[in-house]
Amino acid sequence: FVARMANREDGCKGRFWEGRFNCQVLLDDSALLACMAYVDLNPIRAGVAETPEDSQYTGIYDRIQARTSGRDETWVCPIGEEYHKGQPGVLSLGLDDYLSLVDWTGREIRLGKRGAIPAHLSDILDRIAINQARWLDTVQEYGGLFHRAAGRMEAMMDMARLLGKRWLGGIRAGETAFSAV
Repeated sequence: FVARMANREDGCKGRFWEGRFNCQVLLDDSALLACMAYVDLNPIRAGVAETPEDSQYTGIYDRIQARTSGRDETWVCPIGEEYHKGQPGVLSLGLDDYLSLVDWTGREIRLGKRGAIPAHLSDILDRIAINQARWLDTVQEYGGLFHRAAGRMEAMMDMARLLGKRWLGGIRAGETAFSAV
């Protein structure tokens, strides 16, 4: 009832979350990783924090605090091979790799130049089939690249078919950002 009423108010049809909240479906690990990095780097891009360690109210901040203090952060979904109360990790890479990737991405975005990808990160990006040349652009422009869904082109086409559509906004971005070169 509430969803239908809100759709009438907005003058739209379809799923409630699509129009009202501009939500996106994260269809694969690549999209999830790009979105997590984008969100974790928001305070740095906004000039509120200089490092992920200073970026309060983010998942990466809580993960770092938990690691350095030995606390258990139960609300944050574990990463990689970590398990918490039987819950598997959300990504196919470990926390150290994620922290390194976000730190490197933040440095490159902050400096405003692309630079060379450090050797220790190339295996991560290759493993999850992310186009290394497009990674910085994908994280920087994430909010404008994808609309209702984010992920590899194949996953987005599957989602479009599931929704009865011929395509979704961001398919081209998914094709270029989430394919190994």
